[in-house]
Amino acid sequence: LASDFAIPSDNSLLAAFFSGDDELVRFNDDLQPVRAYGQIISQQLQSPGSMPHIAIDGMETIYVLAGSTEVAILKFDANGKFLDRIENREDDGERFWTLSQIAVDGKGHLFVTVRDGVLVLESNGTYLGKIRTAGYPANLAVSDQDELFVVTAKQVTKYVLESRS
Repeated sequence: LASDFAIPSDNSLLAAFFSGDDELVRFNDDLQPVRAYGQIISQQLQSPGSMPHIAIDGMETIYVLAGSTEVAILKFDANGKFLDRIENREDDGERFWTLSQIAVDGKGHLFVTVRDGVLVLESNGTYLGKIRTAGYPANLAVSDQDELFVVTAKQVTKYVLESRS
């Protein structure tokens, strides 16, 4: 069962699957599988959950938001090697959860949906801020012009992202 996909810079397709055995699979332009990453999610989480969400940056770093009782963002290189784990923040009560979505901009900033907005994080998990939304943000995407699009129940809103170093 596919749960999410992302388009890497080479215009292939990276899909997240979960059906008992979770894996990421890269497909070529003809949608033929060219690489399966195996159980890289369940190797890092005790309870990987059923719906991993993925994003990939311009350096081919793969971000996987997954988990059920322990939700975290897992970072992998283009070869599927585990790099880092970004835990939920406890200091301000903002928590990503199993239904959260994830996106990344051209500078490597992460955008993660929470119940009343979108958290903005550095690629290492450092909290940068929060974009409040009018309603639950069901999905989001970042354009190659660094515009953030957030979908709520009644609208799609575009945010022009600030230039940060």
